[in-house]
Amino acid sequence: MSVDFDRLNASVNRVFGVGAKGTKARYTPQDGDAFDLDGVFDEAWQETGFPARSAGISLPVSTTRPSFGCRLSDFPEGVKPQQGDAITINCVDYEVSDANPDGVSGWFLLKLN
Repeated sequence: MSVDFDRLNASVNRVFGVGAKGTKARYTPQDGDAFDLDGVFDEAWQETGFPARSAGISLPVSTTRPSFGCRLSDFPEGVKPQQGDAITINCVDYEVSDANPDGVSGWFLLKLN
């Protein structure tokens, strides 16, 4: 059975509001021209730990790790997201620290600094 990824993506877009109500971003690859991009922006809290040197324990610390989900098909031909690219979301500039493909439907999860 084949999967119609365009139809699947259209369903995801409706659920998350990409396009009509999604987040607009300005993406600038290191070696190319900037372009506009729709996606899903998240500034979720995550817990990380710092090891305590003398006690051998980890001290929990909460921090934000912004991320942006987008479709590879929305990038210009020959351009793929990569570490070091720049993206502006809601007038805030970020750098892509990690670009992870989902491996199935052509979406990328960009971890931002």
